[in-house]
Amino acid sequence: MANTYTQLFAHYILTVKFRRKAIDEEIRNEIEKYICGIAKKYNQKVFAVYCMPEHTHILISRKPDISDAKLMQLIKCNSSKFINEKLRPSKLFRWQEGYGAFSVSPRDVDRNVRYILGQREHHQKEILEDEYKRMLKEHNIEFEAKYLFDGFLGG
Repeated sequence: MANTYTQLFAHYILTVKFRRKAIDEEIRNEIEKYICGIAKKYNQKVFAVYCMPEHTHILISRKPDISDAKLMQLIKCNSSKFINEKLRPSKLFRWQEGYGAFSVSPRDVDRNVRYILGQREHHQKEILEDEYKRMLKEHNIEFEAKYLFDGFLGG
């Protein structure tokens, strides 16, 4: 083919190391803006981002010139540095090493945006651990619960 045309949407979930409640309302908006800026710098388009105290959801329309792993490395590394240097220099902030990445059909983008932006209400009904396991099952991803989270003791 003469040109490359793509439409790739991915829903990412990042978890704070040890699921520590490290993202409060005071810094949430700044982190979300910074994550959008990182994505934009690498020609990716954020459709929605929402930071909960111990995890973050991001919906990105991805260009194929960067892998999921590289994009998550850039977002996690740069946002951690920003949080540690600018927002909370007195407290060490770290993301958990892994992440969740789920493909999203173009027809489901609006539903995913609503889901991500509704996280505060959503988590009054479902805790992170149950949400993540449910999403893995919905996407037919095999997993062992003991390896989902740093310091996770449940099953």
